[in-house]
Amino acid sequence: MANTTGEWFDKGNAYFLSGKYREAIKCYDRVIKIDPKRALVWTGKGHALNLLGKYEDAIVCYDNAIKINSQDSNT
Repeated sequence: MANTTGEWFDKGNAYFLSGKYREAIKCYDRVIKIDPKRALVWTGKGHALNLLGKYEDAIVCYDNAIKINSQDSNT
Protein backbone atom coordinates (compact mmCIF):
# COMPACT_ATOMS: atom_id res chain seq x y z
CA MET A 1 0.00 0.00 0.00
CA ALA A 2 1.27 3.47 -0.88
CA ASN A 3 2.46 5.52 2.06
CA THR A 4 4.52 8.44 0.73
CA THR A 5 3.32 11.39 -1.28
CA GLY A 6 5.38 10.18 -4.24
CA GLU A 7 3.83 6.74 -4.10
CA TRP A 8 0.31 8.18 -3.82
CA PHE A 9 1.01 10.51 -6.75
CA ASP A 10 2.32 7.63 -8.87
CA LYS A 11 -0.67 5.49 -7.94
CA GLY A 12 -3.00 8.36 -8.87
CA ASN A 13 -1.28 8.74 -12.22
CA ALA A 14 -1.61 5.00 -12.87
CA TYR A 15 -5.34 5.17 -12.14
CA PHE A 16 -5.64 8.25 -14.35
CA LEU A 17 -3.93 6.53 -17.27
CA SER A 18 -6.27 3.55 -16.79
CA GLY A 19 -9.30 5.82 -17.04
CA LYS A 20 -10.15 5.35 -13.35
CA TYR A 21 -10.53 9.05 -12.64
CA ARG A 22 -12.40 8.80 -9.33
CA GLU A 23 -9.71 6.53 -7.91
CA ALA A 24 -7.03 8.90 -9.21
CA ILE A 25 -8.70 11.82 -7.44
CA LYS A 26 -8.70 9.90 -4.17
CA CYS A 27 -4.96 9.34 -4.48
CA TYR A 28 -4.31 12.97 -5.43
CA ASP A 29 -6.37 14.06 -2.43
CA ARG A 30 -4.14 11.97 -0.15
CA VAL A 31 -1.11 13.86 -1.46
CA ILE A 32 -2.83 17.24 -1.20
CA LYS A 33 -3.77 16.54 2.40
CA ILE A 34 -0.10 15.91 3.25
CA ASP A 35 1.54 18.43 0.90
CA PRO A 36 -0.86 20.98 -0.62
CA LYS A 37 1.97 22.86 -2.37
CA ARG A 38 2.55 20.35 -5.18
CA ALA A 39 1.30 21.96 -8.37
CA LEU A 40 1.49 18.76 -10.44
CA VAL A 41 -0.90 17.02 -8.08
CA TRP A 42 -3.42 19.84 -8.39
CA THR A 43 -3.04 19.68 -12.17
CA GLY A 44 -3.59 15.91 -12.23
CA LYS A 45 -6.67 16.24 -10.08
CA GLY A 46 -7.93 19.01 -12.35
CA HIS A 47 -7.50 16.82 -15.43
CA ALA A 48 -9.37 13.95 -13.78
CA LEU A 49 -12.22 16.23 -12.69
CA ASN A 50 -12.37 17.74 -16.18
CA LEU A 51 -12.73 14.29 -17.75
CA LEU A 52 -15.54 13.53 -15.29
CA GLY A 53 -17.34 16.69 -16.45
CA LYS A 54 -16.77 18.49 -13.13
CA TYR A 55 -15.54 21.65 -14.80
CA GLU A 56 -15.93 24.12 -11.94
CA ASP A 57 -14.02 21.83 -9.58
CA ALA A 58 -11.35 21.33 -12.24
CA ILE A 59 -10.91 25.10 -12.59
CA VAL A 60 -10.35 25.39 -8.82
CA CYS A 61 -7.59 22.79 -9.07
CA TYR A 62 -5.97 24.51 -12.05
CA ASP A 63 -6.13 27.83 -10.23
CA ASN A 64 -4.37 26.27 -7.23
CA ALA A 65 -1.63 24.88 -9.49
CA ILE A 66 -1.13 28.29 -11.11
CA LYS A 67 -0.97 30.01 -7.74
CA ILE A 68 1.64 27.54 -6.48
CA ASN A 69 3.77 27.88 -9.62
CA SER A 70 3.62 31.66 -9.55
CA GLN A 71 4.98 31.61 -5.98
CA ASP A 72 7.82 29.21 -6.79
CA SER A 73 11.04 31.10 -7.40
CA ASN A 74 12.50 28.07 -9.19
CA THR A 75 10.11 28.29 -12.13
